[in-house]
Amino acid sequence: MKIIKRISCIVMTAVFICLCSGCGEQPPEPVKPDVAVLFASKEDIEQNQEGNAIKSALEGAGYNVKLDYASNNVELQASQIKQHLADKCRVIIIDAVDADKIGQAIAGAKAGGACIISYDEIISNSDEVSYYVAFDDSKTGYLQGKYIADRLDLDNCPGNVTYNIEIFSGASGEVYSKRHYDSAMEVLKPYFDAGVLKVLSGDMSYAETITVNFETEEDDNTASKRMRRLIEEYYDEEQILDAVLCVNDDIAQEVVKSVDYHYNGTFPVVTGCGCSLESVKSIAEKKQGMTVLMDYKALTGKTVELAKAVLNNSSVPEFDAESLNNGFINAPVYLCEPVCVDYENYEKLIIDTGYYTRRQLE
Repeated sequence: MKIIKRISCIVMTAVFICLCSGCGEQPPEPVKPDVAVLFASKEDIEQNQEGNAIKSALEGAGYNVKLDYASNNVELQASQIKQHLADKCRVIIIDAVDADKIGQAIAGAKAGGACIISYDEIISNSDEVSYYVAFDDSKTGYLQGKYIADRLDLDNCPGNVTYNIEIFSGASGEVYSKRHYDSAMEVLKPYFDAGVLKVLSGDMSYAETITVNFETEEDDNTASKRMRRLIEEYYDEEQILDAVLCVNDDIAQEVVKSVDYHYNGTFPVVTGCGCSLESVKSIAEKKQGMTVLMDYKALTGKTVELAKAVLNNSSVPEFDAESLNNGFINAPVYLCEPVCVDYENYEKLIIDTGYYTRRQLE
């Protein structure tokens, strides 16, 4: 009797194991994504929001989406890209950690049937980029230059009056910084030529105005230290600092702090870009003059629209610009419009839209 019970027990156990394990069958492989969304850093609040916004929108449309962050590590992002290419992912949206270095990782994308969408900054030196979605960097510089010209009323400047300006570009490796500089200087060039605007330091070329050099990590070249040095050497009660052209909000805030602490004159017109919380606070306090709003909702919306068209094998939206050369090919471009934000409109554009709450700005 004990033997029979033991045999029965063994049989029941075997049946149970068989049921649980599918009689030795392997569990089905996870569904591979239709879309891979690769962003540089999860720690960056804006990138976190943008990545999740794209993922949520595409999942809502019925697609399988894999969202990966690379912790600002080029090698990690390259491995993520190669894995998704190997998995035959149909659309790969890439916010590159380094647009100059990630090009090699997307080799073979088109041959494998993958569509590469370069997000925010174009991946350079590769013919594998299918589309580029970004804000119009040339428009950003134009808005900065025009704001200075309008605030100083340069078109109506008396012949014997000259306004002083200093220029702060970004890091040497930032592609957008050069584009901002070029378009802003195109607006301001006639005033320099007419003698209406002057740079007392003489630092006018892009190379001379680079503020933070990541390649050499020159600590003495940070925005705050450079602004302090310029104030001490060139500006006093007689020589007034009228404007500071800053390529982005990070630089603008360093300039504002240095001016606030070291300069005794009226606050100059300070430009920025990025609509950071600190810069909007500074605008509300009438210190930073303006920033450029590049609402990620417009950028993610255009990206989702494009990805859905590719996945549905339907006609892609009309391009906002014919193409942009990335050093290898002319990639079709979708551009989103940046908007100038200053003291006159920040409540309407920032608070009323919920971009930031009034409490955040207190």
